[in-house]
Amino acid sequence: MLRGHLRPGKSVPPRTWSVACAAAVWLAAVAGAADGPRTMPAASLEKLDEAFAAAARDLARRAAADGHDELAAAISGWDLPATGERQVAVSIPSRLEKPAFVATPAARTIWDDFCAARRERAAGIFAHAVFASRAHDRVPTRDEAAKPAAADAPPLAQRSCA
Repeated sequence: MLRGHLRPGKSVPPRTWSVACAAAVWLAAVAGAADGPRTMPAASLEKLDEAFAAAARDLARRAAADGHDELAAAISGWDLPATGERQVAVSIPSRLEKPAFVATPAARTIWDDFCAARRERAAGIFAHAVFASRAHDRVPTRDEAAKPAAADAPPLAQRSCA
């Protein structure tokens, strides 16, 4: 598009810059619209919770069977907040500090599996949060924007994750 206009000693016409800027803005909008899930995530919040609980039970059983009682108690007693009426989007770092009682290779394997289960649940909850936020990603038309909001209308349209 700018090929014929960019020669040494020649300036770029304003119309060319306008077209180039408009194209860049359009490309950025199209690229941004492609991010994130547009459909409901496959696993419901309840299934994510059930999968994590099942993994935690199995890991606690493995830890207890290997004689890592402190690790089994930590996994069994892990405080897992229910999502309920609100979204809890979390990020779990890829490198977590291991507790002092995770000293043997077998205990480290169980701990790493526990952290992987936590990350999987967090990723699922985050996918639901992104899906719910997509309710707000549409620009209103001129007619919609011109209409005054009802006095008792919610500030934004809501979409449930459940």
